[in-house]
Amino acid sequence: MIRGPLAASAIAAAVLFFLAVPAVSAPAGALLAALALLSWAVFASGRLVLRAAGAIDLPLAAAWPAGVAALGVATLATVAIAPLTAFAALVPWAILGILGDVLLARRIPPEPPPGRTDLVAIVLCALLAAAWCRELAGAPRALELQGRLPAWIDFFIHGGVISQFGDPRAIGRGAIWLADYPRPVYHYASYMLPAALAVPLDLPGLPLATSLWVPIGFFALASGGYALGAALAGPAGGVAALAALLVAPDASNYWLRNGFYSFHWNMLSHPGSTYALGTALLAVVLLQRWIETRARAALAASLALVAATFVFRVHVFLLLLPAWLAVLALASRTVARHPKRFLLAGAALAIAALAGLRALPELPLGESWAFDQGQALERFLHQVHDRQEPTGYEGAYRRAREAYGDAIGLAAGVLLVYPAALGAFLVLLPAAMWLVRKRLRLRGIDAFPLALIAFYGLIMVLAPVPSHQDSTDLTHRPFVLLYAAIAVWTAAAFMDWLSRQGEHGPGRLWQTAALACALALPVLWVLAAELARPKFGWGWELARHAIAPDLRAGAAFLRTRSRAGDTFAASGLAPGYAPIDAPTALVALTATPAFLARPWYQVFLGGPRAALAIRRYNALKAAEHASTPSAAMSELRKLGVRWYVVTKPGEPSWDPARSRAAFNRGTVAIYDTISP
Repeated sequence: MIRGPLAASAIAAAVLFFLAVPAVSAPAGALLAALALLSWAVFASGRLVLRAAGAIDLPLAAAWPAGVAALGVATLATVAIAPLTAFAALVPWAILGILGDVLLARRIPPEPPPGRTDLVAIVLCALLAAAWCRELAGAPRALELQGRLPAWIDFFIHGGVISQFGDPRAIGRGAIWLADYPRPVYHYASYMLPAALAVPLDLPGLPLATSLWVPIGFFALASGGYALGAALAGPAGGVAALAALLVAPDASNYWLRNGFYSFHWNMLSHPGSTYALGTALLAVVLLQRWIETRARAALAASLALVAATFVFRVHVFLLLLPAWLAVLALASRTVARHPKRFLLAGAALAIAALAGLRALPELPLGESWAFDQGQALERFLHQVHDRQEPTGYEGAYRRAREAYGDAIGLAAGVLLVYPAALGAFLVLLPAAMWLVRKRLRLRGIDAFPLALIAFYGLIMVLAPVPSHQDSTDLTHRPFVLLYAAIAVWTAAAFMDWLSRQGEHGPGRLWQTAALACALALPVLWVLAAELARPKFGWGWELARHAIAPDLRAGAAFLRTRSRAGDTFAASGLAPGYAPIDAPTALVALTATPAFLARPWYQVFLGGPRAALAIRRYNALKAAEHASTPSAAMSELRKLGVRWYVVTKPGEPSWDPARSRAAFNRGTVAIYDTISP
């Protein structure tokens, strides 16, 4: 039965098109066709994954996160092996997914057509994703009209990563901000689907990031949340899970009001997490299937999805894996027969993990994850409790340390994280578990949220600081899985309890929950953007970064003139910290590789990368002080630079009138080092 995937694909493509078409420059027909084919490939590939897991009976919505995971991982693996664009790498996998689903649907006994609950669930998932992503999807248009990007400043970096994998200008050039240096290995799988659209739509990375990358991931999060809620408490549980995840305000809006722990802000500022969460929640669904049926295919698929989260968002993987293993162990018959052995093995694993973390500073783990800054705990707690004003508990953590000493103060700081992160769910989860206590199975899947709580505490206490010195990197980022899983579990448990009370049957509850969710959509449509804005003072400016009109015009010139193999460099690079610089913005707007961008970041990564960045920085400084335009052009050509961008008036010193510039507008001039 292929009508189900086609109907679901049409819904997904229509919503994605509605979000993207006002903000991207691609022709509307090409955009709609590309999104329709991509959506069909995702649903078809996801159904193949579910078939392989013996779980094709799961709600149709589950196919979206399954397909996103399958295509994202397969495409990333392909571009890691061969110098292909993401489009060229994705096409064969997409064809394989579509053909496989069509052929299997015809050869295997016919499946029932998707029910009303399936299609309503997909519509709700898509509309909730649209409500949260609407403002961000229009960010490129806002940048053009207002000169400011209404998005977290990291989107200039995300746009560069998407171009690094998707645009022919960047393929084979390694790291896009340090051209021709090898690309680092990192959690890049979430970028593959939007990167695959760079070629057919002829778009640079920034609009692909804001207008397509984010909605695709939010739809995966919503679909994964629905699938887990439905697995725990039927379709009504799935809708309740959607409401808990994407309708109810997160913990940053009440009680402690710590904006750094805003779930929705984190989803929109670090959208790779939405892909990882959709994958992780589906992995838990299949783990539950294994616990109920002991089907090895379901366990293998669940494990594969857990592994996939590593390349979608490593921070989610760090919390998911130990919790998944703990539930697997608790549910296994071997452990039930030998509980003492399990406890001893668990203790040995904990000791080994602690020893491993202690030894991390001595291990050569690579330039981007060199753990050479000690344990993160003290610095992390200071950052999240003392530097996120305004909050509802300003100074409480600092006063606790001053009054009771470091040991008690640190313990209080760790405990304060839980209400800051979970808010009302910290109370509602125990209440829901008490209501369903007769059906609770803590030796099975119901142990998962409790395992997450325990392991998140261990991560906070034991995690080291990476070499880029962000003490919140490993300690804060994983909380999104904790929040998502507990929100889903709480909502599903309450719905399960309600379905067993009086005359409230599952069908009536599903209708009531779906209607309530639909009625909340207009309110969410208006309020979502405001709810997800950063609430901590230091983030306000980072959420509306300005790009001068002259630089945007220069980017448009460079985008139309640059070709594969070209590299650009910018003058006046600052060696100190800056969230982004002119080359970073230009990369996101043009997809042209930079000779050097954000020098401070390259140096922080250490090793050969830092040494190369320092050499290039010095070489650019020498070019800035050349005696004549010809000498400067000669030096830049030797460095492999085709385009030289100047962003300050009166520069360059060797051509103050800018008579040799190929582009000159206001403060920005661009020189072509090859053309006379």
